[in-house]
Amino acid sequence: MLAALLSASPVAAEALTLWLEIGGSADLPFTARCRVEGDGGRETVTLDERVPYRRGFAARTVNCEIEPRSRGRLVVTLRNDRGNSISRSATTAGPGTTIRMSVSR
Repeated sequence: MLAALLSASPVAAEALTLWLEIGGSADLPFTARCRVEGDGGRETVTLDERVPYRRGFAARTVNCEIEPRSRGRLVVTLRNDRGNSISRSATTAGPGTTIRMSVSR
């Protein structure tokens, strides 16, 4: 199984390769479904969180669908382990809107 773990510790951060960051309207609730693929196989991660949010994945490929649960602004960024943005999307929307992002390394 993949080590798709959230971590802010320096030791764990060295092993992580892709970061999902979700910002925008403070405290905006959202759901997300991310399909993650790495050396350990495939895994689907379901999130039920609020802005701001950050999670790291040890993965070669991350495919996410993010949906706001109320009206507001979402800014979704996928970053590599060096902190460089490799995919970014922003929208002001509400329930029924989906942001889809896919990154392969």
